[in-house]
Amino acid sequence: MSNYKRIKIDEKALANAKKAIIEKINLVTLRELETYARHTLRRAYLDSDYSHNESQNLRDSYVWAIYFKGQLKKHGYLDNSPLATEAIKKTATEEYIKGRQEADSFLASYIPHSTGWEVVFATSIYYGVYLEKGTSGKKYVVISSIYDELMKTFGANKVITWKNEYTY
Repeated sequence: MSNYKRIKIDEKALANAKKAIIEKINLVTLRELETYARHTLRRAYLDSDYSHNESQNLRDSYVWAIYFKGQLKKHGYLDNSPLATEAIKKTATEEYIKGRQEADSFLASYIPHSTGWEVVFATSIYYGVYLEKGTSGKKYVVISSIYDELMKTFGANKVITWKNEYTY
């Protein structure tokens, strides 16, 4: 007589359990990344040194987004509702734009680069780039201040790309 017993493994139940665990991990990860993204975008705005924001369109153009496997999972802005009450004229095209509309256009056109998790931060109004590069002999920090924060949080081993979507 043998002391060994046969154990039957329900492979389908095991696969379902694995799937449920991964889904839970992804939900927790998304929640943590959302908290991080909200906090970091707010810090970028508060740490900016460009205070001339009469129309509020620059503020309304701040946006964060979280992608997983190329799909937009969550996004948000500095404020729940736009603060700008009037559109501004875009210099190059003469069209009138608002910051929140520019943020939404950015999200609609952005193509994720990662097959895993990707967190994106942007000031999507066109002149944010010019302020960072410098205008009238003065350079301003608009959103680039969070680069150092990202490096501290995620370290040099992670992919951190700083892109300027506008050409000069």
